Amino acid sequence: MTKHIPTASASSSTPSLANVAALAGVSSATASRVLSGKRTKDDDIARNVRDAAIKLNYSVNHAASALRSDVTNTIGLIASNADDPFVAQLIGVLEPMISQRSQQLALGLGGTATLLKQRIAAMTARHVDGLIIATDPGVDLTDVLEHHARRIPIVQVGGTQRAFCTSMIGIDNAASMTETLRHLAKVGVRSAAFLHGPRPTVSATGNGGAFDADALLSAFDSQTTQYGLFTRREWNDRTAVPAGTSTMAYGFDYVTRLFANSGDGNSGDGDAGDIATETRNDTSAFQRRPEALICINDAIAMGALHALHALGLRVPQDVCIVSHGDTPLATLAMPQLTSLQPPTQQIAAEALRLIDADRDCPAHVFLLPHVIVRDSTQRSRS
Repeated sequence: MTKHIPTASASSSTPSLANVAALAGVSSATASRVLSGKRTKDDDIARNVRDAAIKLNYSVNHAASALRSDVTNTIGLIASNADDPFVAQLIGVLEPMISQRSQQLALGLGGTATLLKQRIAAMTARHVDGLIIATDPGVDLTDVLEHHARRIPIVQVGGTQRAFCTSMIGIDNAASMTETLRHLAKVGVRSAAFLHGPRPTVSATGNGGAFDADALLSAFDSQTTQYGLFTRREWNDRTAVPAGTSTMAYGFDYVTRLFANSGDGNSGDGDAGDIATETRNDTSAFQRRPEALICINDAIAMGALHALHALGLRVPQDVCIVSHGDTPLATLAMPQLTSLQPPTQQIAAEALRLIDADRDCPAHVFLLPHVIVRDSTQRSRS
């Protein structure tokens, strides 16, 4: 018995979903789930449906498909800058995940709030199936997100939660600081300073916003005493270096000023050799200058490292350094930097899960980073 395969009618050259389903030997509902990406299992059924769609030239043009269906098999990613290490990592793990779902990734970039809002509007007009937003913590997109969240699922990654009609994935900054301070206390550090960058607030890995600098500083202020670490308010003053200074230059200038001061806000007149000698021989020096620097990103940490070397201070013997982001800079430094690594793989998977979930019930998910211990904190406890 010959199986009858429906074909496009003579009046139209456009194949239908029923044609694809019949050729693949599945129901129309199954074919729809496979082609929309909602059926993620990659088995013979999925492959048969995709092969049938290709053979019939069905929905190859996703933009044209959007005119016929609510599904475009496209996920949009909006970011401030693709050069940002966190954004680059996110793209790197999202793309294969989305491809496995038989979808494609559309990227929209904007360096200002106005441009970002335009990119979001453009993505919505393309009828993307979901939107992932990864921008600076200081960028407020509340109005445009609330407007478009009624039409498509939107997931914000990092930054500050303002639009509560969208889902949010963030780093647990308080727990991150707990892990950092616990590690420093374990290696015998007695005092610490937090370098969170010049104004406007920078994010941990650049402009993408995996970590929140202000939230980390707040956690640092509230937890240092708990772990027996001494700090001074002036050590953590981000106005000490002019706004707009590049991150690496900021780290160098900040640390140079910090260690050239006596610790009580008064300028010291000793040279680098005096500072190094005092740091090693004076038992109370830890109260005048920090024994550890916690930096908001790897670029600032690299600048801090160069400053310490110029001052004749050893890392980690005299001063430990902990950073955030775990970018390639962390392993290029000498010594290599202990850094908190954002769980990018988990963030990407959660973002796609939330896009598939009921958008009428947005979720707020906070994840823990991984502390990657390297030489910049590897010292024996006294």
